[in-house]
Amino acid sequence: MGPIIDKLLNLKGSFLALQSDSGFLSLVALSNLSRAEADRYLRLGAASVMKALSSKEPVVLRPDRDLLAEAIVTPGEQVVFVPVQSFQRVIGVLGLLADESNSDVRDWELLSSLGTAIGVSLESLRQRDELRTLATIDDLTKVYNRRYFFDQLDHEIAASRRYAMPVSVLTFDLDGLKNLNDNFGHGLGDEALRSLAQRLVRYSRAPDIVARLGGDEFAVILPRTDSAGAADLAKRLQSRVEGDVLLGGKGRELRLRVSCGSASFPEDADDASMLLRQADGRMYAAKAARARKRSK
Repeated sequence: MGPIIDKLLNLKGSFLALQSDSGFLSLVALSNLSRAEADRYLRLGAASVMKALSSKEPVVLRPDRDLLAEAIVTPGEQVVFVPVQSFQRVIGVLGLLADESNSDVRDWELLSSLGTAIGVSLESLRQRDELRTLATIDDLTKVYNRRYFFDQLDHEIAASRRYAMPVSVLTFDLDGLKNLNDNFGHGLGDEALRSLAQRLVRYSRAPDIVARLGGDEFAVILPRTDSAGAADLAKRLQSRVEGDVLLGGKGRELRLRVSCGSASFPEDADDASMLLRQADGRMYAAKAARARKRSK
């Protein structure tokens, strides 16, 4: 965007800084300027920048009115700070450097329209990113959802076929969620699901993909991992998940209990659906075996 603006307005350079919720400005785009130079304009022109942000109008950095401006504005040059707005909310500032003879940077209506156009575009991008995130993230646990899981699993299986590398899946089921909800309330049940998701993310490897498939079932995609590696990781994750205390106090502790199953491509299945069914089958077999053991 910077080079286009520079060409349209015949500028010597420009920069864009966006304001955080705490009020700090961060440089996000530069054109014909180094980061150090742009930062210098922001720091030494701070009074003019703040005026542009508060007034919501362009402000010229004037050496005759601001002593600090003498250190950065060279003879024959003009610097203008334009507030970047989106729906009447100021989200940043655009710095424009031009020759003193450039009349475009003295056209306040043009500059205000430019600041608004940039602001609306940035807001639209932010909303699009948020919608993309909402479409792939489970709202309760903040890990990936079922839709994203299958998209990524299809991608990993395609890569596995192409490069002859294995890929495995682990499935986890939270044991006793109904009893937890009945005895302690759904709030603690939700906390148990969130805790399980966080532990799976914390103790899995960087390339692994953790997702909630629905209810009390989670899955982990293990790229470039064969059945032996998957089995080892399943044991480690189960041990770590069950080792941490969910709730303690008053002489009692509550810990998560999970059942786990694993399956590997191409050893156990030839597509994503079959791979998950195989892992699910082994997970439910493990759950049944644990229940029989407790009943003895």
